[in-house]
Amino acid sequence: MTPDVAIRGFLVALGWDFACIFRAGFNRVAYMYSRCLVPVWAAVVTTVLVACGSSPKDERDTRGKTNNINEMATKIARTSMVADYPRVPQDEILNEMPGSRVYAELQQRYTEHLRQLQTVTTADHVQLVVLIMTPEVGKFATPANVYGIPYIRQICTNLKVPCEDITDAVAEWTTGATHNTPPLLGNWSEESAAFAARAIVPLLAKYGGYRSGKTWNERPAVLGDVLPDNVGQDESNNDLPANTPRPPFAIKVSKQGLRMAQEVTFPAQRQRIVFVGDSRIFNPFIDDDRTICRRLQALMPDKEIVNAANICGAMDDYASLYTEKVRYLEPDVLVVCTHGADITDEFFSHRNRYARQRKSYKPSKTEKEFYDKTFPSKKSIIPL
Repeated sequence: MTPDVAIRGFLVALGWDFACIFRAGFNRVAYMYSRCLVPVWAAVVTTVLVACGSSPKDERDTRGKTNNINEMATKIARTSMVADYPRVPQDEILNEMPGSRVYAELQQRYTEHLRQLQTVTTADHVQLVVLIMTPEVGKFATPANVYGIPYIRQICTNLKVPCEDITDAVAEWTTGATHNTPPLLGNWSEESAAFAARAIVPLLAKYGGYRSGKTWNERPAVLGDVLPDNVGQDESNNDLPANTPRPPFAIKVSKQGLRMAQEVTFPAQRQRIVFVGDSRIFNPFIDDDRTICRRLQALMPDKEIVNAANICGAMDDYASLYTEKVRYLEPDVLVVCTHGADITDEFFSHRNRYARQRKSYKPSKTEKEFYDKTFPSKKSIIPL
């Protein structure tokens, strides 16, 4: 039997099983069946292909097809997890503070992902800087930031990761009589973005003389996660209120997947500072020439500011994004923009919806107990 025959036979069998699942109406039994079914089929077809023997080209084709099968299995598992656990908690996680077991678990997860990022940037001789930034402080403070920001400061101290924080300055600024517009879904207005950029400049100046020296002979063509066709179409926007302004406003995304009009070239001719983070630095509701990164570039013309952020993310995403793509931008300084909600966003149902790796995240015992107690009704309110 040839590999192609094995593949065709596998696909026929797989199609029949999917038909059975559809016929079952995607009930819980069908989901459990699908979780077990596809990984088993993937293992079977791989074994058959190896047993058949093949040429180097056949082996490459086989690996590609096997990877596609594994991706299919992962997507099915993730879809079933979202169906079983459709709700994404936010402030509910903090209702039991102090002493919340689930929040303590998420803090540990956040810490581990930051430690992973520290390890890989250290190996690349890149200066890692954690920048705590959000407009949801002061009179607009959220519980996630009230509890989360002090923890982030402390964990950076413990890990000896340089940490800069503009939230105190932002909180004081919001006390002004004219600053009464609340953040839009946690994001900056044009006015507050301008203030944030001015506050960041002296903090970055501390690292002005650092150069990494790390270069790569080969790099992927796409160095960020945002593609022009996907701007405003990401799943992270699915749960926005109907009257929310949708990107793009004037959003330019380079062919390299970065929110920039120009391409990044190599080698860098000046210190390269790369920003990663979520919408707080991507700035989805602000035109290109008024984003924080564009303002920083204007204020710091002797630096090269690169915006590798995306609309949605958590420390888990920032670590994997750097490892898979951003490191090949050859940054001298990597600025990780974070805030208190990045801790609660480590919750498994948030990860299943929005994590960039698109894998299936199973709940821990503590998370499952919390979820079942908080959301006794599991009716999905957001399509995947």
